Amino acid sequence: TGFVLTAPLASELAAKTLEVWVQLDDLGQRNPGVITVQTSDGGVFDSIVYAERQPRRWIAGSDGFRRTRDVDGPEESSGELIHMAIAYDEDGTIRLYRDGQSYGRSYRPGGLVRYGAGSSQVLLGARHGAPGSMRAPLRGSIERACLYDRALEPEEIAASASGERDFVSRAALLLALSAQERAELEALQLALARARSRVEELASEAGGGARGPWSELAHALFLTEEFRFVR
Repeated sequence: TGFVLTAPLASELAAKTLEVWVQLDDLGQRNPGVITVQTSDGGVFDSIVYAERQPRRWIAGSDGFRRTRDVDGPEESSGELIHMAIAYDEDGTIRLYRDGQSYGRSYRPGGLVRYGAGSSQVLLGARHGAPGSMRAPLRGSIERACLYDRALEPEEIAASASGERDFVSRAALLLALSAQERAELEALQLALARARSRVEELASEAGGGARGPWSELAHALFLTEEFRFVR
């Protein structure tokens, strides 16, 4: 019957990611929420929910199922600690992940809900509600939970699930570069793309598409992700 209800959020929230490490005590339980963002009265909410519409399957729970769809993820079979995350993109797309891997299919039910500053909060251990009227409490334990004010990229979610603390996403890396560095990177990427295309052309011309050993070597060098240009 325990739950955590935070103080009101200090800023508006739209695009977001809900993330939690949870251990279920009963795989047969129905409807519990694990981590939720909701309006202060609990009437509008987005939540990581277990087995609400289908037994043993995770969904993105919401008020009146407005932003909820069955995603055809596999049935839950583990009573061990697992990692679950749901990312809500700016365009309304919703993506679910279990242990860092995509869970079921992504979908776009409509626009994002914008939770107002001072009038929304985070709830742990139930689907939604206010003190004294919590809906669908969780039978299990939460080790850690996070709320992000943006939709994490798949590689960021995978890194978080694996416990990798020093991961830097490509988006964050690009933001850290100067304008000159970004221009140099774009020029190198363009040169690499042209080189790859030329290798493919040469391989196709050699023997009607059959590659000789040197062509195979060049192809491998240019296609490897570890290839770097050296001045």
